[in-house]
Amino acid sequence: MTRFDYLAGPDKPRKKDRKSAKKAGRARDDGGADPVEAVQVRRDTVRAVARELRHAQVGTVDDLVETLLLAWLRDRAR
Repeated sequence: MTRFDYLAGPDKPRKKDRKSAKKAGRARDDGGADPVEAVQVRRDTVRAVARELRHAQVGTVDDLVETLLLAWLRDRAR
Protein backbone atom coordinates (compact mmCIF):
# COMPACT_ATOMS: atom_id res chain seq x y z
CA MET A 1 0.00 0.00 0.00
CA THR A 2 1.47 3.33 -1.03
CA ARG A 3 0.96 6.46 1.00
CA PHE A 4 -2.27 7.67 -0.60
CA ASP A 5 -3.86 4.39 -1.72
CA TYR A 6 -6.49 4.72 0.98
CA LEU A 7 -7.79 7.87 -0.74
CA ALA A 8 -8.80 6.00 -3.88
CA GLY A 9 -12.53 5.35 -3.70
CA PRO A 10 -14.39 2.39 -5.13
CA ASP A 11 -14.67 2.07 -8.92
CA LYS A 12 -18.36 2.97 -8.95
CA PRO A 13 -20.42 4.74 -6.30
CA ARG A 14 -22.68 2.63 -4.13
CA LYS A 15 -26.40 2.83 -4.83
CA LYS A 16 -27.06 4.42 -1.44
CA ASP A 17 -24.52 7.18 -2.16
CA ARG A 18 -26.16 8.02 -5.48
CA LYS A 19 -29.58 8.28 -3.83
CA SER A 20 -28.34 10.49 -1.00
CA ALA A 21 -26.56 12.77 -3.48
CA LYS A 22 -29.77 13.16 -5.47
CA LYS A 23 -31.76 13.93 -2.34
CA ALA A 24 -29.27 16.57 -1.30
CA GLY A 25 -29.39 18.09 -4.77
CA ARG A 26 -25.67 17.97 -5.29
CA ALA A 27 -23.39 15.80 -7.38
CA ARG A 28 -20.71 13.79 -5.60
CA ASP A 29 -17.30 13.86 -7.19
CA ASP A 30 -15.60 11.63 -4.63
CA GLY A 31 -16.86 8.37 -6.09
CA GLY A 32 -18.86 7.45 -3.01
CA ALA A 33 -16.04 7.67 -0.49
CA ASP A 34 -16.83 6.89 3.11
CA PRO A 35 -17.80 9.87 5.24
CA VAL A 36 -15.19 11.36 7.51
CA GLU A 37 -16.04 11.20 11.17
CA ALA A 38 -14.97 13.83 13.66
CA VAL A 39 -13.23 12.58 16.76
CA GLN A 40 -12.86 14.13 20.16
CA VAL A 41 -9.56 14.16 22.00
CA ARG A 42 -8.94 15.88 25.30
CA ARG A 43 -7.21 19.24 24.85
CA ASP A 44 -4.72 18.38 27.59
CA THR A 45 -3.71 15.23 25.73
CA VAL A 46 -3.16 17.05 22.45
CA ARG A 47 -1.16 19.79 24.16
CA ALA A 48 1.02 17.24 25.98
CA VAL A 49 1.71 15.39 22.72
CA ALA A 50 2.48 18.65 20.90
CA ARG A 51 4.83 19.68 23.71
CA GLU A 52 6.70 16.35 23.56
CA LEU A 53 6.97 16.51 19.77
CA ARG A 54 8.28 20.08 19.93
CA HIS A 55 10.77 19.11 22.64
CA ALA A 56 12.02 16.13 20.59
CA GLN A 57 11.94 18.19 17.37
CA VAL A 58 10.47 15.29 15.41
CA GLY A 59 7.40 16.82 13.75
CA THR A 60 3.88 17.99 14.42
CA VAL A 61 0.72 16.42 15.78
CA ASP A 62 -0.64 16.32 12.21
CA ASP A 63 2.39 14.30 11.08
CA LEU A 64 2.00 11.92 14.02
CA VAL A 65 -1.70 11.35 13.35
CA GLU A 66 -1.02 10.77 9.64
CA THR A 67 1.75 8.29 10.45
CA LEU A 68 -0.35 6.40 12.98
CA LEU A 69 -3.37 6.14 10.70
CA LEU A 70 -1.27 5.00 7.73
CA ALA A 71 0.44 2.39 9.89
CA TRP A 72 -2.94 1.13 11.04
CA LEU A 73 -4.21 0.92 7.44
CA ARG A 74 -1.09 -0.96 6.32
CA ASP A 75 -1.44 -3.36 9.23
CA ARG A 76 -5.08 -4.05 8.32
CA ALA A 77 -4.13 -4.61 4.67
CA ARG A 78 -1.83 -7.50 5.65
